[in-house]
Amino acid sequence: MEKKDELLSRLKTLYEGSDKDDEGFDSKAALYLSMAEDIVRNKLYPFRQGAEEIPVRYHRNVINIALFLLYKRGAEGETSHREGDVTRTYENGDVPESMLEDIIPYAGVI
Repeated sequence: MEKKDELLSRLKTLYEGSDKDDEGFDSKAALYLSMAEDIVRNKLYPFRQGAEEIPVRYHRNVINIALFLLYKRGAEGETSHREGDVTRTYENGDVPESMLEDIIPYAGVI
């Protein structure tokens, strides 16, 4: 996987939340990046345990999922939300399957 610092830098560049410059944001963003890596790794290697390398072609997925998780903070588990004239609808209460559909799982023969 690319150096974590590079992925974190790309994530922070794309993130437009108001807390981007807050103290502690880097560690929070790194945690979400790690969570996104785990999600991609679990989809990519469904029958393997351990820290497998994520191919470069899926780094975009890792960053997009981390961004999704950062933006959805406070609304975890919700599928829709309405506040005044603003309505948000999510594909499901977790990371949308559409964000994982282009990840092709590896399989092996026993």
